[in-house]
Amino acid sequence: MAMPQMDGFETLHLLREISSVPVIMVTVKAEVSDRIHGLDLGADDYLTKPFNPQELVSRIRGAAAHGRSQPGDPGVDPVDDGLSIDLERHEVLVHGVRIKSCAPPNIVCCTTWCRARAAWCRAKR
Repeated sequence: MAMPQMDGFETLHLLREISSVPVIMVTVKAEVSDRIHGLDLGADDYLTKPFNPQELVSRIRGAAAHGRSQPGDPGVDPVDDGLSIDLERHEVLVHGVRIKSCAPPNIVCCTTWCRARAAWCRAKR
């Protein structure tokens, strides 16, 4: 969770202030206290490196399924200023226009990254 501008815990804290998007923390920090801290901050899951890629895909599917139970259209997830992601069709949309189709795990990662970046940008203002 060592990142250039802030660590994963700080990022998660800022993200949770604005969003309930599913978050899976993937890190080398395997101490129980780190896992508890991440989960207490609002992570939906916590996976330590090294890990089996199939396990990560399975966890992403689970997080995506739980993340869809939000109010509003269950398939389209608005991310930021004109950008939205259709989780049902696995598409990225800009102002309602499809620009990219992606595999389900990639679409969840894209949503999470976009929201984290938006939270970080708002925190820097």
